[in-house]
Amino acid sequence: MGHRQWFLMAAVVAFFFLFVFQGKAIAAGSCSVDYLNRVTINEVRSLGGEQWVELKLLDASIPPSVYNSWSITVCENKNSNNCSTYVLGSSAVIQNWPYLVINNVSHLNLSLNGAMDILLKDGNGDYLDYLVVNQANLSRPPQDHSCTEPGFPYPTTLATTLSQLKGIARAPDGTGPWMEYEESGAQGEATEGDSNDTGTFPDGTPIPRIVVSDVMVAKGDAAAFVVQLQDEKGTVTSFPYAVHVDYKTLNYTAFAGIDYVAKEGTAIQGSALVIPAGTSAATIDIQTLEKATAPDGSVFFVVLSNPVYEHDGGALNALLMDHFATGTLNGTLPSLDHFHIDHPGSALSCQRADVTIRACQTADCSVLYPDPVSVTLAPTGWIGGSTQTIAGGAPTVFQLRHNTVGTVTLDVTTSDVPATGPVQCTIGGVAASCDLLFADSGFLFDIPAQTSCQDSADVTIAAVKADPADPQACVGDDSFAGQSKAVSFWSSYVLPASGSRALQVNGTAVATGLPGTPLTLSFDGNARSSIRISYQDAGQVRLDARYEGSGEEAGLVMAGNDTFTVKPYRLHVLATVDGLAPLNNSGSTGEPKLAAGLPFQAEVRGVCQDGSLAPNFAAATTLSAVAPFAPAPGVLSGGSLSAADFSGGAATALVSYSEVGTLTLQADVADYLGAGSLSGTSATVGRFTPHHFDVVPNSPQFAPTCGPFSYLGQPFTYATAPVLQVIARNAGGAITRNYTGAWWKLSGASLAGKRYLAENGTLDESLLPATDPVILDQGDGTGTLTFDAGGGLGFVRTTLTAPFAAEIRLEIDVIDEDGIVYAGNPAAFGEAIAGNGIAFTDGTKEMRFGRLTMQNAYGSELIPLNLPLRAEYFDGSTFVGNLEDSCTPYDGSLAVLSNYTANLQAGETTASGVGSLLGGIDNPLSPLQLSAPGAGNDGSVDVSLPVDFWLRFDWDGNGSHDNDPSARASFGIYKGNSRMIYWGERVR
Repeated sequence: MGHRQWFLMAAVVAFFFLFVFQGKAIAAGSCSVDYLNRVTINEVRSLGGEQWVELKLLDASIPPSVYNSWSITVCENKNSNNCSTYVLGSSAVIQNWPYLVINNVSHLNLSLNGAMDILLKDGNGDYLDYLVVNQANLSRPPQDHSCTEPGFPYPTTLATTLSQLKGIARAPDGTGPWMEYEESGAQGEATEGDSNDTGTFPDGTPIPRIVVSDVMVAKGDAAAFVVQLQDEKGTVTSFPYAVHVDYKTLNYTAFAGIDYVAKEGTAIQGSALVIPAGTSAATIDIQTLEKATAPDGSVFFVVLSNPVYEHDGGALNALLMDHFATGTLNGTLPSLDHFHIDHPGSALSCQRADVTIRACQTADCSVLYPDPVSVTLAPTGWIGGSTQTIAGGAPTVFQLRHNTVGTVTLDVTTSDVPATGPVQCTIGGVAASCDLLFADSGFLFDIPAQTSCQDSADVTIAAVKADPADPQACVGDDSFAGQSKAVSFWSSYVLPASGSRALQVNGTAVATGLPGTPLTLSFDGNARSSIRISYQDAGQVRLDARYEGSGEEAGLVMAGNDTFTVKPYRLHVLATVDGLAPLNNSGSTGEPKLAAGLPFQAEVRGVCQDGSLAPNFAAATTLSAVAPFAPAPGVLSGGSLSAADFSGGAATALVSYSEVGTLTLQADVADYLGAGSLSGTSATVGRFTPHHFDVVPNSPQFAPTCGPFSYLGQPFTYATAPVLQVIARNAGGAITRNYTGAWWKLSGASLAGKRYLAENGTLDESLLPATDPVILDQGDGTGTLTFDAGGGLGFVRTTLTAPFAAEIRLEIDVIDEDGIVYAGNPAAFGEAIAGNGIAFTDGTKEMRFGRLTMQNAYGSELIPLNLPLRAEYFDGSTFVGNLEDSCTPYDGSLAVLSNYTANLQAGETTASGVGSLLGGIDNPLSPLQLSAPGAGNDGSVDVSLPVDFWLRFDWDGNGSHDNDPSARASFGIYKGNSRMIYWGERVR
């Protein structure tokens, strides 16, 4: 990568600010509690079809399951409608740890007269970082972005831009102020998914990368954070110039002054960490407190920034790969079992030899010691010196130079953490002695990381020897120049240490040990040839090459080797219910389906491009839920796989999904054996339904039809209708808010078992509505079932019945079309037992068998004649006056007159009087009355008053209570029979 021309445009380093627009302060928001300082907006590109925003994870340990819920909102210089929001888990994101690139971003505006701002938020909507460009040009308030404490730690502003601007970026990478880069052509100098800092010296020599290891420390001890220099392959290396790095501690779950001693070093203060020229590492010591109150497992951070190296009297940006290191407090640290050294067995005196050293916590070295370990290595000649640091929890590659022919013995002579066992050595992963042979001639080849099942590009293999004029330099071996030689090749399994598939060189499967497989190579005039590699598997393998001379070359032995990584083409992800049945329904109906929150299996495989399995694949893998989601994202639980979980290239995680709908699973390996990230996505996973329903009934009330009582047979309705709130939940009890729209499956057809029950009597449901209850989807995983009495609910009125309390229960089975149920079915209102039925508004539930009576009357034909009405009810033995009836209506105009006698004719008298009973009798102010028929119109008439069926009675004695009340009205004065002492009517 060549040097970029940077133009610093008034970058403002702002630890906290309150922006004021046209005199109005923008309200302060909330800083992200967990992830502020740990991610930044790092680069923005706007050129033709390239419209992207790059983020950098300063803490590269943040998993996809966390950052997939983050979002950026981009607004250009217009109004709030010119904004776009992109959720990382739902957008076109390129992942190249620690960089995340969101592609196809709208509303980017970097022009001279334009303006824009970008807000980065976490899954809770709290702020992570902010960028505003050409702030003075904004014609609208900026996005609300200020957070009260502690504020953004890195610059957030680029004040003005040039007219030819095509991109802006932070320099130094990740944390520096914003710069714009100028470009002379359309090719540009953007660094999408890579560091913004130059990766080479001006002369093209690669600049080392700066890394820092995590630390586990016993309370009271100093945490030694080792900052190392590594080359692009991750090998510890030295540097001819001093490197300076700023650092500071940061609280998380452990706190400065209580659990550890805060520390900061900056170049401005002259206290930055310095890695001296010619060395490979330096240490930041953070003292922890013996009386720390934080529980074991609490952590604090050391944050690195502003990396520079001295060069020609000035300072240039260095490559900072790790910004964050974690210090974990523990009561005690585990013991160190032994050191493990893996070496090539043979090397060249004119070339550095790579040696990998591990600090092993267990005898089989399956668990590495979690803390960095300072060691003294033998023999002399180690790049960066004999005193080196082995990274905590990871293998570390060192380089050894030995300029003379001969054998050296590799060893760890001292360490700050003593090992309980002796040093163990392997060659290419196979147990061997610790002796390393340096020869003055051999083969050099460097195989880059490969892809499973694919042929490599040409790999140069050079026959070299030590330059007689400079023994530290290798030159071509003249005896191979322009010659064809039979070179033997064999391979070894390194990680894992065994396998079933052969490595192929130039299309030929090679042996897995001496004497190897001979292949004829044609070397050019510089003693160089080429080979092609193919491996139908994954892992770390070693390829050895050996030539043994014969004839005049008898005794000549040329050897060389290289260890390299082959990673799968992709990860294949398959979700199943039980390991067999795929969970791949992309729709909102049908099979397969699974209840949200229940575990299902997610299988991850390392595969070739054609989908064939790479059986040696194993790596720590993270599963996360990514777009597309339907209808909205949920939360995936579980999904963490260790390398030990894999067998035969596959591993299965038990995961669960919190929501109704569908999702896509993504598997990610952050760095597969140093060969970079690896990922893969599943087909649509689903569909997920609620696990169960909860119901919350309200407190309904019936309205009595006549004050403190109702008549048997009289329909009564609800004063407060029964409403059942239905809540869809997952197996963990959380509301599944996606249960709505097409995913809502409660319907009238699915509900079952609706019925009314009564302790006494028989209910008449004939007037209830046909569609009941009414179902309402409330759009958030909840809904209501609202019941209605329609024309009313009543009791069947057939035989004389003593008064009783109406103890009524309404119940229904809550079940949807997928068979999801309320566990307590039937859901109910009230109980059909004494005192527990659905309430009535006045607290009185009494039901009375009633009737309305009309009394005979006589009087002068010259004045109106009243016909008294009386409400009665059966008390269990006889009918008594219903003095509490002040509600039954009557309308005299409906009365039927018949059977006229004597001089009284039809039409000579009419009935009138409209009102309601008062105290069980007709209202004296509006009685039931017949008009005066007039002089000479004496006689009688039978009067019948139509009433509701619940007030009729079996007046004719036929066993059916279907007769309206009736009476005889007599007009005129009669002496009567002198022998009749009393004349009355018997009333039943």
